[in-house]
Amino acid sequence: MKPSTHLAGLLVSWLSFSCLALQTPDQQRLLANEVEIVSKLSDALHLILMDICAAHNMSVFVSTRYREQLPLEQQHIVEQVLERVLSFDSNAALPIVMDTLLHSDMRLNIRLLVFFVQDAQQLATAALHNTRGDARYKFNNLIVLLTTTDDAQEQQAQMSQIFDFLLHRRYNVNALLLLVDPQLATLDAYTFWPYRSQQSCLSTQPVRVSLRNAQFNDLYPHKLHNLHGCPLSAVAWHVPPYMEVYPQSDEAIKEIAGFDAEILKVLASRLNFSLVLMRNEPPDLTGGETFWNGTMTGAYLMLSEHRANITIGFTACQPARSKYLASTDPYNQIEFVLVVHGAQSYSSYEIMLMPFNTNVWLLLVAMVGLRLLCRLRGWQLISPLHIGWLYSLFLFRICYESSVFMFVQNRPMRPLPESLEQALELDYSLVVPHRTYHVVQHMPSLLSRTTILPGKPVDMFDQLLAMPADRQRRTAIISTQHYFRYYLATTATGERLDDPHLVQVKEKFRNSMVCMHFPPSFYLTGVFNQMLFNMRCSGITQHISDRTKWSRLNAMHSTTSQTNVLDYDKSISFIYTAFYCLLLVEALTIVVFALELLSQRWPRGCTSASDRSGVRTRPSCSRIYSISSPYDEAVLDALHQRGDTRLFAITGLDTTNAYLWATNRQSEYHILTQYVNLQQVVIYMPKHSYFKQQFNDLLRQLDASGFIDYWRRAAFSEYSHRSHRSHRSHTTSNRGQDQQQVHQLDGIYIVMGALYALSMLIFGAELLCHQPTIV
Repeated sequence: MKPSTHLAGLLVSWLSFSCLALQTPDQQRLLANEVEIVSKLSDALHLILMDICAAHNMSVFVSTRYREQLPLEQQHIVEQVLERVLSFDSNAALPIVMDTLLHSDMRLNIRLLVFFVQDAQQLATAALHNTRGDARYKFNNLIVLLTTTDDAQEQQAQMSQIFDFLLHRRYNVNALLLLVDPQLATLDAYTFWPYRSQQSCLSTQPVRVSLRNAQFNDLYPHKLHNLHGCPLSAVAWHVPPYMEVYPQSDEAIKEIAGFDAEILKVLASRLNFSLVLMRNEPPDLTGGETFWNGTMTGAYLMLSEHRANITIGFTACQPARSKYLASTDPYNQIEFVLVVHGAQSYSSYEIMLMPFNTNVWLLLVAMVGLRLLCRLRGWQLISPLHIGWLYSLFLFRICYESSVFMFVQNRPMRPLPESLEQALELDYSLVVPHRTYHVVQHMPSLLSRTTILPGKPVDMFDQLLAMPADRQRRTAIISTQHYFRYYLATTATGERLDDPHLVQVKEKFRNSMVCMHFPPSFYLTGVFNQMLFNMRCSGITQHISDRTKWSRLNAMHSTTSQTNVLDYDKSISFIYTAFYCLLLVEALTIVVFALELLSQRWPRGCTSASDRSGVRTRPSCSRIYSISSPYDEAVLDALHQRGDTRLFAITGLDTTNAYLWATNRQSEYHILTQYVNLQQVVIYMPKHSYFKQQFNDLLRQLDASGFIDYWRRAAFSEYSHRSHRSHRSHTTSNRGQDQQQVHQLDGIYIVMGALYALSMLIFGAELLCHQPTIV
């Protein structure tokens, strides 16, 4: 060491001892207290920050506003404490941010806020521009109060003011206060319990906390799981079936019922708080509105002004409300549907045209016109087409007669829309109450069709029934299933339960989520949200929904299953209409059959099912039909059995020659020398097969040498002997089956003729008696 450095150290030590000797005993005591306070406060902060925060991975924000607010002596104490705390050797890495302002983009990364103040006013100034988190994310506050008085009552008042500021201005109950008395060199820890008993609701009285061996839950305990019967004000309005208020006059609310009311009662029981029911402002307003510019009405305005704590009663989750108010997660899902006027019956003219639509009638008229054209030109249908014509008429007849029977028995109604798209295609207009207007508010395509009607959502159904008849049939109500079921259930005589005037569209319109709303940054939001989540997971919410009377009503009135009982006059009109339709069909059938008898037949051809595709593309072969068998032998057998000179067959040449030789019928048939079609037979192999070229060369050699032609003749010659025996036995069995089928058809025709005769007699007798009987 150099002599100059040694002399400088001695000089500094001498000056220090000289200054200490010149201080008074009070100054020396204050200096000793300051050293002790720095030591105690450093140990307490080290316990909280390094041992607790670091163990829970909690980032820390330290406000440096004390440099502007505290006196120099206390600033010096804070600087020494922070220097010692930050210089402690610790294995845990603790992120600490030191600034005058906590920016909003860092609020989710910070868990603990540290303030050094002298009173509540300094804390309000330091925390004024800091973000206070949201309703579900609350900071843990650590306030170091450097008091300037040793009066215990005044210290209690200062701490109570600080806790009052945190509770009513910052809406935060997570607070730990370190009371530092520099004069007495003492340090004590305090917190507050806003809901500790029914006599101390919203209390801000400081409660001492021990720092010895303290854990995080000891310093920041859960304070809101039991409210000890303290009151919470809830805004309620009459919106059945979700919330029913009694009495419904302007008097004080005494009782509530409904789905949301039961949810609120369960929450009050679980969290142990008492309900103070408040009416909306104005009382006749249902809910309220919240706009993006912060403007609010009704219950939401009362929440924003902190005049109420809760609002519930079919309150939808909307982004604007979540921006300016505290909201829970959705606890219920509401399905919106369309409710339309019931279906109406058809007129007598429409019944006569049922069940076919315009296209089917045009097809039938075209078929009749085609038959008349064939008759006038002298054309003759071949047998398969003639049978198809008769079969199609039979199908038309059966369908028509079954439709008439359906009308007489069930009286079908006009079809109703089954979805929103179908309702728009049918030119329906939409009506909605102001309460549920938000459902279509962001659907520009529906705004031009939507009309807002006054009244409550349940009143919309009666307003629809009061509209003119022509407007009722083209108007749909946007409502919920619960509103519709409640409307059907709320009657003393039960007449609405069987009322067909209103029906529900089959498909759902859209879904909406329901939330519970609180004042901005309300400290109970997270607790309520957790309770609602637990109720949904445990099935309590569903149990409450199933327990209500209106929820047990099924959607009995649907657009797909609406029926009605016929009265006497309607039954008579349907019977007359059915009789006219039957006479019309019978007359049309007689005319068609008369034309069929007068028509002539043309030559027709038949072929096998496998060869039909080969001749289908030729326009000249349009009158050729195919039999069900894929074999040419069956076609030749059918040609021989029918014995029709205008019938010809299209079969393979080799098969035909073998068949004629085997059956010894060469002289009975003539084979045309002109080919109808040529079919090529090939061998299929996998694509890019290396055997392709070898097979092609081998086949060309066999074809050039005549072996293929020889094998073909030999094969068909041998086949003709076998086929002759098999065809003989097959023909014999087919004849027996055909005879049996003919006898069965004769019995069916006899029964059908008897039924038609009986029905004509019954209709004639009822018309003559003029007293038709309805079963």
